[in-house]
Amino acid sequence: MKNKSPFIKIYIILLIISIITLIVLSILGNKIRVGYLGEFKFDEYHIENTLKLNGFDIDETKKVFTIDNILNNDALTNYIFTNEAEFI
Repeated sequence: MKNKSPFIKIYIILLIISIITLIVLSILGNKIRVGYLGEFKFDEYHIENTLKLNGFDIDETKKVFTIDNILNNDALTNYIFTNEAEFI
């Protein structure tokens, strides 16, 4: 009979910890998550700062994405996000 008392205490403590864990995980599972990556606005200022922070030569990179003296912002933004250039 002496051995049953510590086992019951340990069992009750583990049961309480598992119930608390399940409640916390349930609350976190129901939380609505928002992805902010799609809400980036890339204008001239943001493109230049991103290229400067990543160590790219701004003028050379813009020359690569310029067609008929028009900068292709979509291709340049895609290059910044994926680091893959798609040339048409």
